Amino acid sequence: MLVGGVGLGQMGHMFRQIAVNHVAEPWGFAQLAARAQRVQGWSATPEEQRIKFVNIINSIRAHPDYTAKYEDNADPYNRGLALEKMLQDVMLKRRKDELELYKLFASDPAFKAAWSQNIEQVLNKNLDNRPSA
Repeated sequence: MLVGGVGLGQMGHMFRQIAVNHVAEPWGFAQLAARAQRVQGWSATPEEQRIKFVNIINSIRAHPDYTAKYEDNADPYNRGLALEKMLQDVMLKRRKDELELYKLFASDPAFKAAWSQNIEQVLNKNLDNRPSA
Protein backbone atom coordinates (compact mmCIF):
# COMPACT_ATOMS: atom_id res chain seq x y z
CA MET A 1 0.00 0.00 0.00
CA LEU A 2 1.32 3.42 -0.92
CA VAL A 3 0.52 6.57 1.01
CA GLY A 4 1.81 9.84 -0.35
CA GLY A 5 4.18 7.88 -2.60
CA VAL A 6 5.72 5.99 0.33
CA GLY A 7 5.07 2.34 1.10
CA LEU A 8 3.90 1.08 4.46
CA GLY A 9 7.31 -0.47 5.11
CA GLN A 10 9.10 2.83 4.52
CA MET A 11 6.64 4.69 6.73
CA GLY A 12 7.03 2.10 9.48
CA HIS A 13 10.79 2.49 9.24
CA MET A 14 10.51 6.28 9.63
CA PHE A 15 8.33 5.93 12.72
CA ARG A 16 10.63 3.26 14.18
CA GLN A 17 13.54 5.65 13.80
CA ILE A 18 11.44 8.36 15.46
CA ALA A 19 10.62 6.03 18.34
CA VAL A 20 14.22 4.92 18.81
CA ASN A 21 15.65 8.43 18.63
CA HIS A 22 12.99 10.33 20.58
CA VAL A 23 14.83 10.06 23.89
CA ALA A 24 18.49 9.77 22.97
CA GLU A 25 18.66 12.14 20.01
CA PRO A 26 15.87 14.69 19.78
CA TRP A 27 17.51 16.19 16.69
CA GLY A 28 17.31 12.79 14.97
CA PHE A 29 13.61 12.67 15.77
CA ALA A 30 13.12 16.12 14.32
CA GLN A 31 14.74 15.19 11.02
CA LEU A 32 12.77 11.97 10.67
CA ALA A 33 9.54 13.56 11.84
CA ALA A 34 9.98 16.24 9.19
CA ARG A 35 10.10 13.50 6.55
CA ALA A 36 7.03 11.84 8.06
CA GLN A 37 5.28 15.23 8.06
CA ARG A 38 5.83 15.65 4.34
CA VAL A 39 4.63 12.12 3.66
CA GLN A 40 1.60 12.26 5.90
CA GLY A 41 0.54 15.88 5.57
CA TRP A 42 0.73 16.25 9.36
CA SER A 43 1.26 19.98 9.90
CA ALA A 44 2.69 19.69 13.44
CA THR A 45 6.34 20.67 13.78
CA PRO A 46 8.81 17.85 14.45
CA GLU A 47 9.07 18.92 18.10
CA GLU A 48 5.26 18.94 18.42
CA GLN A 49 5.14 15.47 16.84
CA ARG A 50 7.71 14.19 19.32
CA ILE A 51 5.80 15.66 22.25
CA LYS A 52 2.51 14.17 21.02
CA PHE A 53 4.11 10.76 20.53
CA VAL A 54 5.58 10.78 24.05
CA ASN A 55 2.32 12.10 25.57
CA ILE A 56 0.32 9.32 23.93
CA ILE A 57 2.75 6.71 25.23
CA ASN A 58 2.43 8.21 28.72
CA SER A 59 -1.38 8.22 28.41
CA ILE A 60 -1.32 4.53 27.51
CA ARG A 61 0.87 3.79 30.52
CA ALA A 62 -1.62 5.69 32.71
CA HIS A 63 -4.60 3.76 31.27
CA PRO A 64 -6.39 1.68 33.94
CA ASP A 65 -5.89 -1.54 31.93
CA TYR A 66 -2.19 -1.04 31.18
CA THR A 67 -0.66 -3.00 34.05
CA ALA A 68 -3.06 -5.94 34.18
CA LYS A 69 -3.77 -6.40 30.49
CA TYR A 70 -0.49 -5.32 28.93
CA GLU A 71 2.49 -5.00 31.26
CA ASP A 72 1.83 -8.15 33.30
CA ASN A 73 0.35 -10.20 30.45
CA ALA A 74 2.67 -12.80 28.92
CA ASP A 75 0.34 -13.71 26.02
CA PRO A 76 1.46 -11.65 23.00
CA TYR A 77 -1.90 -11.97 21.21
CA ASN A 78 -3.91 -10.70 24.18
CA ARG A 79 -1.33 -7.99 24.84
CA GLY A 80 -1.71 -6.80 21.25
CA LEU A 81 -5.49 -6.70 21.57
CA ALA A 82 -5.24 -4.82 24.86
CA LEU A 83 -2.81 -2.29 23.37
CA GLU A 84 -5.07 -1.76 20.36
CA LYS A 85 -8.03 -1.02 22.66
CA MET A 86 -6.01 1.24 24.96
CA LEU A 87 -4.59 3.18 22.01
CA GLN A 88 -8.08 3.60 20.57
CA ASP A 89 -9.33 4.83 23.98
CA VAL A 90 -6.45 7.30 24.33
CA MET A 91 -6.87 8.62 20.79
CA LEU A 92 -10.62 9.06 21.29
CA LYS A 93 -10.07 10.94 24.56
CA ARG A 94 -7.45 13.20 22.98
CA ARG A 95 -9.21 13.77 19.65
CA LYS A 96 -10.40 17.28 20.52
CA ASP A 97 -6.87 18.37 21.43
CA GLU A 98 -5.18 16.41 18.64
CA LEU A 99 -7.78 16.60 15.86
CA GLU A 100 -5.36 16.43 12.95
CA LEU A 101 -3.51 13.47 14.47
CA TYR A 102 -6.80 11.74 15.27
CA LYS A 103 -8.02 12.19 11.69
CA LEU A 104 -4.83 10.61 10.35
CA PHE A 105 -5.09 7.79 12.88
CA ALA A 106 -8.77 7.14 12.11
CA SER A 107 -8.70 7.50 8.32
CA ASP A 108 -5.27 6.34 7.16
CA PRO A 109 -4.66 2.62 7.74
CA ALA A 110 -0.96 2.88 6.88
CA PHE A 111 -0.44 5.72 9.36
CA LYS A 112 -2.41 3.86 12.04
CA ALA A 113 -0.39 0.68 11.50
CA ALA A 114 2.97 2.49 11.64
CA TRP A 115 1.93 4.64 14.62
CA SER A 116 0.58 1.63 16.56
CA GLN A 117 3.57 -0.55 15.77
CA ASN A 118 6.03 2.04 16.99
CA ILE A 119 4.12 2.78 20.17
CA GLU A 120 4.19 -0.96 20.86
CA GLN A 121 7.93 -1.07 20.14
CA VAL A 122 8.63 1.72 22.64
CA LEU A 123 6.42 0.14 25.30
CA ASN A 124 8.05 -3.27 24.78
CA LYS A 125 11.54 -1.77 24.91
CA ASN A 126 10.70 -0.29 28.31
CA LEU A 127 9.30 -3.64 29.51
CA ASP A 128 12.45 -5.43 28.36
CA ASN A 129 14.60 -3.00 30.34
CA ARG A 130 12.80 -3.37 33.66
CA PRO A 131 14.46 -5.40 36.44
CA SER A 132 13.47 -9.07 36.78
CA ALA A 133 11.23 -9.95 39.68
